[in-house]
Amino acid sequence: MTDESDTGEATGSQRTRERLVTAAKELLREIGPARLRVQDVARRAGLTTGALYAHFRDKQDLMAAAVHSAQTDFIAGLVAPTPVASAHQLFTDETFLLETVPTAEHLGELLTRALTREPEQSAELLVESFAMALHPDSAPELAATTGKAHESTIRQAERLRATGRLAENVTPAAFTTLFETLIYGAAVHAALGAPRSSPEELAPLLNAVAKAMLAAPESD
Repeated sequence: MTDESDTGEATGSQRTRERLVTAAKELLREIGPARLRVQDVARRAGLTTGALYAHFRDKQDLMAAAVHSAQTDFIAGLVAPTPVASAHQLFTDETFLLETVPTAEHLGELLTRALTREPEQSAELLVESFAMALHPDSAPELAATTGKAHESTIRQAERLRATGRLAENVTPAAFTTLFETLIYGAAVHAALGAPRSSPEELAPLLNAVAKAMLAAPESD
């Protein structure tokens, strides 16, 4: 087992953190939060518990980071076909939605991908996190993690409104509610392994939803 110090270069520290988060995600999927132990995460990552505590306050802090990473993984799968730098923009860049879904057609395509793509591990972990959030010991950290994504989406919806991209009768709050319900609902649907409609079946419906959410682009 090797140890890495947090006093090295930032890139090395970030790699250590990413190894720990990846190990935590793997173990959360395999054994669930109740049986997760920080020493097992450190061992899976090939590190010591001291290295783990250099990056995370406690087990709940680590689980919150794992859930945030799973959220990012899930969004990355949705936006991969679009020319954006990183799914991390969803949480940091107020122009993310402007760049990712510049038209209702693009939004319809994103929603269709969300509801029809193959189930994946990040979706399973997101569903696990919803259950974890009900536990009093982990709820505050997970609520903070999910809250950051929600607040970012709200800000981006407000940016859509400011630039005239939202439909006239759609408020930023309403856009955010429906967008998050569809995205997170897609994760639940995928993780449950429920029968899925084909893209051809869903695209007309979701394109209509997208057109109701976004304003038509102004003609030159």
